[in-house]
Amino acid sequence: MCTGYIFKMACGHEQVGFHERCYHECKRPEGKVRSIEDACTACRPNHTITEICRHYDDLLDEQTTLYSRALRLDDHAKAREYYSNIVNLRVGRKYKINEINKDFEMDVDKPEKPTED
Repeated sequence: MCTGYIFKMACGHEQVGFHERCYHECKRPEGKVRSIEDACTACRPNHTITEICRHYDDLLDEQTTLYSRALRLDDHAKAREYYSNIVNLRVGRKYKINEINKDFEMDVDKPEKPTED
């Protein structure tokens, strides 16, 4: 049996580490399972927000290119459509980011202030 550790994160994911590997190359090590009141990197807001921004930036680049092309071709109806898409994407990105920030609120115990006797 492989030996190691398993940390159960507050987000529901697990972080697994191995101290020693056996010849079976187990997927999960034998060892203590501990809980951590923290989220994994993929669930942290800054990582999630970065992924959201990348996704929306790609969509915005595409729509901006189409908008520019429509303006060069004097296709005002298409230009209005693409401009509307750009505005909606910007609003959608802000909404998604705000949702992530609202959803990711973890209780953190603050140390008590020492009392003076």
